[in-house]
Order: sequence, then structure tokens, then C-alpha cells
Amino acid sequence: MAIGNITALSLAHPPGRALCVAVGFLLLAPWAAEAQVYRATDIGTLGGAHTYGYAINNSRQIVGTSEDAQGTPRAFIYSNGTMRDLGTLGGASAEARDINSAGQIVGTSDTAGSKAAHATLWDHGAIRDLGTLASDPALNSHAEAIDEQGVIVGGADILCLPAEGGVPCGALGRAEHAFAYADGSMRDIDRGTQGLGSYAVAIDQTGRISGFIENSIAYVADEAAYWPSRASGLVALDAAPATLPPVARTELNRPLDPATPVAPYTLSHATAINDAGMIVAVGVDAASGAVHTFLLSPVAVSLTPTPTQLEFGNVLETTSVTKDVVVNNTAATPVDFQISTTGPFSVKSGCGASVPPASTCTISVTFSPMLPGPLSGTLTLTSAGGTGASTELAAIALSGTGTFVARLSYDTHEVWDWTILDFVTMYALSWSSAPGVSCKATGGLLWGDGWSGNLGSSGRKDMDLEAAGAGGNLKYGIDCKGGGLESKAEVTVFVYNSGSGGGGSMGIGQLLILLASALYSSWTRVRQVHTSILA
Repeated sequence: MAIGNITALSLAHPPGRALCVAVGFLLLAPWAAEAQVYRATDIGTLGGAHTYGYAINNSRQIVGTSEDAQGTPRAFIYSNGTMRDLGTLGGASAEARDINSAGQIVGTSDTAGSKAAHATLWDHGAIRDLGTLASDPALNSHAEAIDEQGVIVGGADILCLPAEGGVPCGALGRAEHAFAYADGSMRDIDRGTQGLGSYAVAIDQTGRISGFIENSIAYVADEAAYWPSRASGLVALDAAPATLPPVARTELNRPLDPATPVAPYTLSHATAINDAGMIVAVGVDAASGAVHTFLLSPVAVSLTPTPTQLEFGNVLETTSVTKDVVVNNTAATPVDFQISTTGPFSVKSGCGASVPPASTCTISVTFSPMLPGPLSGTLTLTSAGGTGASTELAAIALSGTGTFVARLSYDTHEVWDWTILDFVTMYALSWSSAPGVSCKATGGLLWGDGWSGNLGSSGRKDMDLEAAGAGGNLKYGIDCKGGGLESKAEVTVFVYNSGSGGGGSMGIGQLLILLASALYSSWTRVRQVHTSILA
């Protein structure tokens, strides 16, 4: 039976066959990718060291195999917090493999004297031997799955009689065929032309059966296959892949609720899931080798952030004011989580590593743009418990615009001029904006002073005072653009050529008066006035 959204989990392991599992993954429908935290429950054992759960129904009943105090494998049902031995067909051991919503359980049990293992149905206290595909009771059969209508599938031994035109012989002198049990009888549904036989593992609610074809005497490299119905022949999966529904894969080791750790066990693989998303998973204690089964129950994410997005607006070359996110835990248990951010945003948390039940805490966020233009990021809360990759619990969108101001200023310095054997007072223009911004020179003389063309985002340039001629007002400017924004700055210098030396009688004296400097942009205006008289 396909419980919930599992499809074709090949977990059959009849006697003599190696257990084949897909470690660490379930094949789930797309909704399973949704963030989730799981509360783990160790379902215990029948007195021994090992328990292996195989199936769960929508009534949260789990079936599988557990060792008793003597170490004998026994079929069990776990229901309402209690594990119960299902009994056998008279032999020593038994194994339960599947359960439907009606509580009917199928698996395999040793017959009296443990002479053979037969497919078995446990039906509310009654135990039924489903028999074999041959009249010889010494042959084996194994039930693997049951659907909601009570149809059972599995595999059963067939005597091989190649000399009489029978099926090919396997390593043990017999072959195995897939069967379907319905209306009180077991039917051979192999009808294959490949290999030594086949084995049915699961049946869904449309009657489609999945399993594999045996294609090696040593029972290796089996080929996945399915039956579109009980009445049809088997089909290798690679022969008709388009007929199977698409599935998505999700990791088994999702974060667990820290209140229910599985240590010292490490979850290794899952075996079943029901329609409520409850997963049966197997864990191994590396130190002792013990195997236990855990019921992973989904816990509703209970952290609610307010607000769910923060907009910081325009921030001018600094760090913004602080904005807060209040995290509310509406659950009755504490929730552990971790905080991370992306983009030019930083956080300071008052939450610690956990939010107590029915409590709130505050996360403070600031915006520090290093570049101009619209910027965005995310504040993410992820689960902190369990093993494997963390799960996102909440995400808050962060955004803001980094702005900048273009700045232009001047300073003076004396330079020894060998042509006049004296010091000459020179001036230099310095400008700055923001990293990644490109600037362009505006104003200045049409010739001679070199103030023109493209400039970097910041720099300094000496100006040729001789080019000013008799002096006068010289206007210099910059026009800077970046991140879709623009800012300009301008400075006016009055140069007076006195005809005397800047440092003595042989030089040229200059009077430079900075009349005004205006800085402006499309979003803000800043006016700065500097006055200076230089000899």
C-alpha cells in the first residue's frame, strides 16, 4: 500500500536477500519541500536491542519488526504509545511490513517448526497464512504491502523445473515470482520474459504495483519494475518512464525539535510516511550498534515575526537608525533558532538562542550601505536543532537606498619655480564621492589648467596658476553618477595676479578667495561657504 505520498519504496528483504534502502531520502510529493520541524518519539522495542519500523497508517499505527528479550525478531504494532507483539504462524519469528487504514497488517511469519516463512495477514487479532504459489508448504512467500481494498502484494517461491520446460533455476534451485492476493487466493502476476523472476514491493490506491525484476542468479543488480494493474504484465521502469508520476526528493535529516533529540541515535533512513506527514525513520547508535525506530511528527512553525519587511529609505553615507523585528512564539514549547542576514544589513538580537513559549523577543536591524543605489537583503530565522541542513522558519525582507554626496574643495601650497627663482603659491582641487561612482569635471578654463574629462570617484589635482592669466573668477565643478543617482558640487576661486612673487619680490602674488561651494543632488541639498584670503 502507498501510504500518504510515498511512491515505490523498495525495502523488501526476504530471507537470503540483502536489504536495499535509499539512505537519507524519501520520495515525496512537492509539498514536502515546505519548511518543517519534527518532534521525535522513540517507539521502543519488545525487550531486545533492535526495532525496525516499516509502515504507518493515518491512524498513527506503526508496524515492523522488533527483537524480544531473547533476540528473536517479532512482528509488532505500535499504537497509542504502546508496542504489542502480533504473534506468529507457529514458528519463532515474524515481520510486519505494511498496514492499511482499516488496521489490516501484512508481513511474513515462520510456520510451525520454523520450516518455512509464509506471507501473513494479521486482521484485528486473527492470523491468516496466505500460503504460497505452489502446493509445497516448504516453499517461502513474503507479503510486502496491502491497499485500502485489502489487496496484498509480495513475492513467493516457485519450483524451478527447467528440464520439464519450467522456469529457470535460481541459486537455491527455485525462482521467485511477484504475487497479488485478493478474494482469498494468491495469484502469480509475474508473466515476465526477463531474468529469473520478480518481486512486488508496493501497491497504490489505483492498483498500480511496483517492485523489481530479478536478473541475476546472485540476486544483484535487480531492475526496478511495475505492473500497471494486477491483470497486466510487469514493465521495466526504463521501458516506460513517462507513465510514472513525477516526484520531488527531500532530505530525511530535517531539523528536529530540540525538546526531543534522538541522540545517541543518528537517523539513517526513512521507511514510511502517512497523509499527515508523520514519518517513520530508523536510527543507529554507532557505539552499541542498536537500531531503534522513531516516529517523526511535524510541529507547526510557531515563530511569527512583525513586521515581515523593513524599508530603511535613503541613507546618506552612514549607518541608519535602528529598526526592530519582534519575534512571537505562540507555541507551548520553546523554539530554538539561529539568525542570519544578507546584504549591507547587520543585526543585534535580544532573543538569545531560544524563545520561551508564549513569549516575544526583539531583533534590531541597521542598514550600512557601502554603495549607492537600491539595496536589498534578508533576515532569516532557521531552526537550530536536529541533524543535517537547517530549515527556514521565517524570512524578513530588508531594503534601502544608499545615497552619496559629491564633494569638491581646494587647498594651497608653495612650489619653488626655477624660472623665477622663487616660491609660487599654487592651489589644488580635491574631490570625493562614493566607491563605484564615476565623476566628470565641469567648469574651469577652456584651456591650460587641465580640469576636464572623466574623473575617478575621488582624487586630487594640482592646478596651473599661470594659466589663470590676469586672474578672476574660476569655477570648477564635478558631476558624479552611480546607482541611478546623481550629485554635483561646485567651487569658485578668485585668483588675483598682483605681479609680485608669492614668496618674495621676484614671484607672482596670488589672492585666492573661495566665494562659495554648493553641493547638491536629486534628493538633498547641502550648502557650504568657506572664505579664505591667501597672500
